[in-house]
Amino acid sequence: MPKLPLSGSVGQGGKNHPEDVVAVKTRLITLGFTWLAPLSETPGPALTRTIKLFQAIKNGFDTVILPKNDGLIQPGFDTHKWLEAANAPHWQQMR
Repeated sequence: MPKLPLSGSVGQGGKNHPEDVVAVKTRLITLGFTWLAPLSETPGPALTRTIKLFQAIKNGFDTVILPKNDGLIQPGFDTHKWLEAANAPHWQQMR
Protein backbone atom coordinates (compact mmCIF):
# COMPACT_ATOMS: atom_id res chain seq x y z
CA MET A 1 0.00 0.00 0.00
CA PRO A 2 1.21 3.51 -0.75
CA LYS A 3 1.99 5.52 2.36
CA LEU A 4 0.82 9.10 2.62
CA PRO A 5 2.27 10.51 5.84
CA LEU A 6 0.48 13.69 6.91
CA SER A 7 1.42 16.00 9.78
CA GLY A 8 -1.97 17.72 9.69
CA SER A 9 -5.26 17.98 7.85
CA VAL A 10 -5.40 19.02 4.19
CA GLY A 11 -8.17 20.74 2.27
CA GLN A 12 -11.10 22.92 3.21
CA GLY A 13 -10.51 24.26 6.73
CA GLY A 14 -7.39 22.13 7.19
CA LYS A 15 -3.98 23.04 8.58
CA ASN A 16 -2.61 22.71 5.03
CA HIS A 17 1.09 22.36 5.80
CA PRO A 18 2.91 22.90 2.47
CA GLU A 19 4.55 19.43 2.46
CA ASP A 20 1.18 17.78 3.17
CA VAL A 21 -0.55 19.71 0.38
CA VAL A 22 2.11 18.62 -2.12
CA ALA A 23 1.90 15.00 -0.90
CA VAL A 24 -1.90 14.89 -1.27
CA LYS A 25 -1.77 16.54 -4.70
CA THR A 26 0.91 14.09 -5.85
CA ARG A 27 -1.15 11.10 -4.69
CA LEU A 28 -4.33 12.42 -6.33
CA ILE A 29 -2.43 13.01 -9.59
CA THR A 30 -1.18 9.39 -9.55
CA LEU A 31 -4.84 8.38 -9.20
CA GLY A 32 -5.73 10.24 -12.41
CA PHE A 33 -6.79 13.63 -11.06
CA THR A 34 -4.26 15.25 -13.37
CA TRP A 35 -5.68 18.77 -13.43
CA LEU A 36 -3.99 19.63 -10.11
CA ALA A 37 -0.75 21.64 -10.06
CA PRO A 38 1.60 19.17 -8.34
CA LEU A 39 4.31 21.47 -7.05
CA SER A 40 2.01 24.18 -5.73
CA GLU A 41 2.07 24.26 -1.93
CA THR A 42 -1.17 26.24 -1.85
CA PRO A 43 -4.35 24.21 -1.35
CA GLY A 44 -6.82 26.40 -3.27
CA PRO A 45 -10.31 25.69 -4.58
CA ALA A 46 -9.15 23.14 -7.18
CA LEU A 47 -7.75 20.88 -4.45
CA THR A 48 -10.91 21.20 -2.35
CA ARG A 49 -13.09 20.31 -5.34
CA THR A 50 -10.85 17.36 -6.18
CA ILE A 51 -10.93 16.04 -2.60
CA LYS A 52 -14.74 16.32 -2.65
CA LEU A 53 -14.82 14.44 -5.96
CA PHE A 54 -12.54 11.72 -4.57
CA GLN A 55 -14.77 11.46 -1.47
CA ALA A 56 -17.89 11.18 -3.63
CA ILE A 57 -16.33 8.40 -5.72
CA LYS A 58 -15.09 6.42 -2.70
CA ASN A 59 -18.52 6.71 -1.08
CA GLY A 60 -20.34 5.62 -4.25
CA PHE A 61 -22.17 8.91 -4.77
CA ASP A 62 -22.97 10.47 -8.12
CA THR A 63 -22.79 14.03 -6.79
CA VAL A 64 -20.17 15.93 -4.83
CA ILE A 65 -22.67 18.19 -3.07
CA LEU A 66 -23.25 16.11 0.06
CA PRO A 67 -22.24 16.63 3.70
CA LYS A 68 -20.01 13.53 3.60
CA ASN A 69 -17.95 15.18 0.86
CA ASP A 70 -16.44 17.88 3.07
CA GLY A 71 -13.24 18.48 1.09
CA LEU A 72 -11.04 17.71 4.12
CA ILE A 73 -8.47 14.94 4.64
CA GLN A 74 -7.68 14.27 8.28
CA PRO A 75 -4.74 12.02 9.19
CA GLY A 76 -5.90 8.52 10.09
CA PHE A 77 -9.52 9.07 9.06
CA ASP A 78 -11.50 7.53 6.19
CA THR A 79 -10.41 9.71 3.25
CA HIS A 80 -6.76 9.47 4.29
CA LYS A 81 -7.01 5.68 4.59
CA TRP A 82 -8.59 5.45 1.14
CA LEU A 83 -5.82 7.59 -0.37
CA GLU A 84 -3.31 5.13 1.08
CA ALA A 85 -5.19 2.07 -0.14
CA ALA A 86 -3.86 0.00 -3.02
CA ASN A 87 -7.39 -0.07 -4.44
CA ALA A 88 -7.98 3.68 -4.09
CA PRO A 89 -10.54 5.04 -6.56
CA HIS A 90 -9.04 6.34 -9.79
CA TRP A 91 -10.33 9.05 -12.06
CA GLN A 92 -10.70 7.80 -15.59
CA GLN A 93 -12.01 9.88 -18.43
CA MET A 94 -14.61 8.14 -20.57
CA ARG A 95 -14.05 8.25 -24.29
